[in-house]
Amino acid sequence: MKRWMSFLCLIVLILTGCTNSHVKESKPPKTEIVTEGKHYKTVLGSYCWRDGDKGVCVDSAQPKAKEPIAVQPGADIELKINYDPQPNEVHLSLVNGKKEIELPVEKGHFKAPGKTGTYNYIYSVWWMDEKDKHMSHGDALYGFSLKVQ
Repeated sequence: MKRWMSFLCLIVLILTGCTNSHVKESKPPKTEIVTEGKHYKTVLGSYCWRDGDKGVCVDSAQPKAKEPIAVQPGADIELKINYDPQPNEVHLSLVNGKKEIELPVEKGHFKAPGKTGTYNYIYSVWWMDEKDKHMSHGDALYGFSLKVQ
């Protein structure tokens, strides 16, 4: 009987250790650009994220896309994060050298510029605490480029 109970306890411990219900991602979720039905990756830059019971912060240079995304002038651009909960504070900046211009984002969408050219963007997101407005549960910067043609 003791052997049977020991075996049962061992199986329960193994199965409990193999579940992933409490596993958190060690990095912020991936963010995609969606336009004209196509999905494109962004580049993750600096972030602070909770990894289990530890906080992890990574500082990096400004994230830059390897290849700009070709779009039409004025195209609808969606910034998509497949994660729950969604960030509750977002900012989009157009980067021109050392100058940044903040752009409006409406329900995760914005419009591409009307003039041809290559445009670099930084998408900043925060998961702020709903009760304590000064407490962040995570934040991340994502970079991408659009080539309006």
